[in-house]
Formats: sequence, structure tokens, C-alpha cells
Amino acid sequence: MPLKRIPVILSPELLKILCEMGHGDTIVFADAHFPTSSLCKHSGAKEIRMDGNCIPEILNGVLELFPLDRYVLAPVTLMQVVPPDVGKVIPTIWDAYKEIVKRSEPDAGVQMLERFDFYEAAKNAYAIVHTGETSQYGNIILKKGVVLPEPPTNDNNSHYKSGSRKRPADSGGNSEAALKKESSLQS
Repeated sequence: MPLKRIPVILSPELLKILCEMGHGDTIVFADAHFPTSSLCKHSGAKEIRMDGNCIPEILNGVLELFPLDRYVLAPVTLMQVVPPDVGKVIPTIWDAYKEIVKRSEPDAGVQMLERFDFYEAAKNAYAIVHTGETSQYGNIILKKGVVLPEPPTNDNNSHYKSGSRKRPADSGGNSEAALKKESSLQS
């Protein structure tokens, strides 16, 4: 059953992986041609199958929840066009990826990796999501960042919005009256 504010394209398995990942961990969104199963088998990366889904739709959903690493120049990595394809293949999918990333994280840089270096980077990923994307050079790696707390506001309930479970300053600590007040605020 769908949840509020969670994009329906994100499976429970993918949501779990996104939550498990720590700062600096990477996740690969692999196109339909990528050797996902063999890389996962030999590297220990977790394999998630999303065959039939295209990467732009998945990326849109993921970046609603997933922070990119702001402490590196390029938290996004694309596979460079191989020499025989240079000038012949123009990966237009990259424009879609860059637009999606820019909407979510305007300052995030994008780097290119040579094909076999990309495979090596994928071996070190926390997970590889195999998709139905058929665009050539449609693979993308994201490096996870951190979610920083929102700055406090003058709103009495701001401690709930920032993710903190601290009691409001005016609640009087653990008194019975303070607990009743907090309980009425939550309902």
C-alpha cells in the first residue's frame, strides 16, 4: 500500500537500502545492459531488480528522499563514452539526469568515469539497482550525503519538524502537566 509523500516507484526493498546506506556510500542505477548480477556476486554489493522501470523515473523518486554528498565535488558519476562510440553516440539520457539532479541538488557536480573504472566503482557500491533503462550509457552512481537538521524556528512545535524528540523548552520537563500538554499537541 502506498505511503504519503513516498514516491510509489520506490519499492520497500529500495527504501530499506536507501535507509541502510551511510554518508559516503554509493548506489548504482544500472541500465538493462549492465553486468549487475555478476558484479554483485563477486563484490558483495546488494542487488535490487527494477526491470521494466526507467532510470529517470526512479531517480526522480530517489532524489526526493536521498541527499547527495555535499562534501565532494561530484557526488554523481556517469560512464564515459568508449572511444569507438565517440562522435557516434550522444547519450541524451545524461541531460535528463543532470536536470533531475539540478532540481534536487543545484550545486551537485557530475564526473565521468571510463567504462572499466566505472565497473570498479560499481564493485565498491553498497547496492546496484538493475533497471529496464535501454539508453546507451544510462548508468549513474550517486554518493549519499547527510540530512542536516532544519534551523529552529519560533514555532513551539519546531522541535518535531527538525526530527528532534526533545521536549519543548516551556514544557517544564517531566511533570505530569507537561506530559499532558505534549500529549495534546501530538493529537
